[in-house]
Amino acid sequence: MFFCLGLGLLFTPPGVHAMSSKPELNTLNLSFRQNCAGRYQLELPTDMQQVKGSFGLPDIGFTVSAKNKQNKYKGIFRGKDRLTRWLATVEAKRFDDEKGRSVTKYVLKEVDTQKPLKTVVYYSDDRKLMRDENASHSYNSFFFKDFPEQQLGLTISGGGVDNVFFDRSDTKYQQHFRQKLEIMQGKAQQVHYAAWPHNRLGLCINDELIFEQNTASSQENYIVKFYNGKNSRIQFDVTSYGKNADNYIAEQIKHSSGLLSFFASTNMKVAGRKGKLIIGDGEYAGTTEFRWFSTDTKSDSIRFSHIAIKGDIDMEDYPELGGVNGNGTSLVYGILRAITIRPNGMMGVTK
Repeated sequence: MFFCLGLGLLFTPPGVHAMSSKPELNTLNLSFRQNCAGRYQLELPTDMQQVKGSFGLPDIGFTVSAKNKQNKYKGIFRGKDRLTRWLATVEAKRFDDEKGRSVTKYVLKEVDTQKPLKTVVYYSDDRKLMRDENASHSYNSFFFKDFPEQQLGLTISGGGVDNVFFDRSDTKYQQHFRQKLEIMQGKAQQVHYAAWPHNRLGLCINDELIFEQNTASSQENYIVKFYNGKNSRIQFDVTSYGKNADNYIAEQIKHSSGLLSFFASTNMKVAGRKGKLIIGDGEYAGTTEFRWFSTDTKSDSIRFSHIAIKGDIDMEDYPELGGVNGNGTSLVYGILRAITIRPNGMMGVTK
């Protein structure tokens, strides 16, 4: 199995000029579909679909996934009873916290069916759970952006991971939470329905939803996974770092690059970003594994966030590529060369 390099990050789109001798997608005897992922777009075999997308921002977060074996979506609720089912998941979360020895109570329920954004908040007293009389005040915030015409809604977590904390000594914690809540609600309102392809600004969540921003967040972290339901998959991972992280980034890239001495590797630009590619035989016969990561990552930058792309291609999934028509390596190079910043994907990015 492929050696896993450090820097848990994602891939970058191309303006590729390196590897000019490698194949373009249009030279391969295979059908492709354009997909979006955050600020980027990539072309993948038509049978490869997005199965998961996790996005973390300073004030909110959301996760979407394809249907599971129980025919349910994670993060997305569909159908006429979608609001009722979402409320049930919030109550289940509160109930679990109660069982865990926290004392909880709902402090806000804004679920007016006429408003697209629903908000539910419960307060959690965790002093007994933490065995600490000075344990922080905890608010669990949940948002649901509803799209009636499409009969779907997206669940959004507040604070990035649901909880917002305030020191027990903060006598104005309720006022401070209300201020924080307004910020989170404002961010949640920025999720819009936008069928892909489109030229909208911000982060493309999947082929239906976008987090639209005129100005980029201070930090963005997301992972998007694609899978063909067989043995081929690709993961696209983007991580931005805060200020003064250049030394840490340099050390991690140096460490990762040093590991390459054990494997065949090459320099390759993807979407204009400098990076290194490792590619070779996978664990099973007929499979190709690869990993590409950016080497020009910068701190306090969205444009130069760290990108890591990895995946597996099984030739049995794509018999059209057999013989003179190509192979797993050809497909990997073609996919990487075809990655680009999507139209207006970097609009509003100032650093």
